[in-house]
Amino acid sequence: MDIPANYLERIRALRPDLTTESAASGHPDGDSSDNDVIIVGHPDGKWVFRFARTDDRRQRMVFETRVLDLLRERAAMPVPHPVVREADVMAYHWIEGEPLTPWLIASLDEAAQQRLADQLGAFLRALHSTPSDEPLPDSSPDEYRAYFAERLPRVRETLYPRVMAFQREWVERLFSDALRDLAFFEYQPRLIHNDFKVCHILYDAGPQRLSGVLDFSYACYADPAIDIGNLMQWYGETFVSRMFTTYPEMCALMPRARFIALLCEVDWLMQGMEPNGEHWFFANLATNRDIRFPILP
Repeated sequence: MDIPANYLERIRALRPDLTTESAASGHPDGDSSDNDVIIVGHPDGKWVFRFARTDDRRQRMVFETRVLDLLRERAAMPVPHPVVREADVMAYHWIEGEPLTPWLIASLDEAAQQRLADQLGAFLRALHSTPSDEPLPDSSPDEYRAYFAERLPRVRETLYPRVMAFQREWVERLFSDALRDLAFFEYQPRLIHNDFKVCHILYDAGPQRLSGVLDFSYACYADPAIDIGNLMQWYGETFVSRMFTTYPEMCALMPRARFIALLCEVDWLMQGMEPNGEHWFFANLATNRDIRFPILP
């Protein structure tokens, strides 16, 4: 992307100490269709400027800033600290690190893997226990269950003519395991990241520790099993289970997290069938299939 001149002008107006000659387009935490991201060099470290493209993203940016303020005091891991806070732009210091990939984890010894799991579990526990003065979602377990129950007919209509018989059976068993228990979808709304993926968790190879968590633009108050399921989809259940040592309450969330992790593949296929949605067919590349099935004992 060529950097629009108005973005450079805004950066110079907001931070006159930065030299925009070093500005480059890019996204430090993965591709983004919602924000334009400009990275600017500086002697004290790079800066990340995120410009919201839509009204919805501008509203989310305001909420994201509040979430980051809450977390900075509670989470024992760096998160972005927006210094520039405007209606349509935020800017913060670049957090150094490389994406925490499954193959990076696999290359480490048992002690190092457990150290990363302990860090991530402690971060999740702090995130999910962050108190809020925001109004929480007014949804009941029955409504949550109904949401998934209503999806199954759409999945049957859209995917079943295109998949094999054993794959249809897999979907039926996945949904029946979850929907047979009226209490399965009961949850207390918690603050969640809601978009965990490899590029949002940073690793520092020197001390072999996590160096930060990025992109809280989809953060909301919802089911904490969503975060665990997303992590399980990328890293597998074996690694995620290591987090029990620092987040023991997570054990009770695992059945629903398994459901969410496995449902990701169905969701991505469904979205791939939408107009211009072909890129979703590739969303499960580089994920980890280490997830227990059936989801319930």
